[in-house]
Amino acid sequence: MKRVRVKICGITRTEDAAAAVDAGADAIGLVFHPDSSRAVSMATARRISEELPPFVARVALFLEPAAADVQAVLDELRPDALQFHGRETAEFCRRFAWPYMKAVPMGEEAIDLAAWADHYHDAQGLLLDANRAGAAGGSGKTFDWNSQAQLPNMPTIVAGGLNPGNVAAAIEHFAPYAVDVSSGVESAPGIKDAQQIRDFMSAVDQARPGSRRNGADRAAEG
Repeated sequence: MKRVRVKICGITRTEDAAAAVDAGADAIGLVFHPDSSRAVSMATARRISEELPPFVARVALFLEPAAADVQAVLDELRPDALQFHGRETAEFCRRFAWPYMKAVPMGEEAIDLAAWADHYHDAQGLLLDANRAGAAGGSGKTFDWNSQAQLPNMPTIVAGGLNPGNVAAAIEHFAPYAVDVSSGVESAPGIKDAQQIRDFMSAVDQARPGSRRNGADRAAEG
């Protein structure tokens, strides 16, 4: 059985990063979209990064940024990967010559994941979120899990409304490379809850990928 990796996104405090690390998270997400309630300044991102131990990845998240803003984060923080969450073109994503992931707005109708995988073929992976095109994630809403019969042949991260109560069902349904959570482990926007993080990680550890029961029923369980 393959191990499903976990990113805890929207980290705004060093103590929340420590809670994610202690629970066994593989990566944390730092949001650089200024309109987000989870946005961090460069100084805060630097403090969080300095507290992280080895082998925990830092992902810098952007929503339709100016190229100069992305470059400033790369120059100052040198994150392990970039995550583009808006309508960024493949050409824009790859111009920085840096590992990146592309979010797919699963809130839109008739998403063709194979076409996305082909268009963003050099991405490290696709992240499936419940937002519509150009909208931020972190809404706490799931997308229609039954809308996709098969994931593309590249690392795929399932996000959108995951929490300790439904993440195992998502893993059983999709057998993804990784799962991504933000609001589902928070006590308030941008403030993570250590116990919820531990509960989330425990649910991931106990999940069995690939059983593919009815996804709509499992989503409702959350």
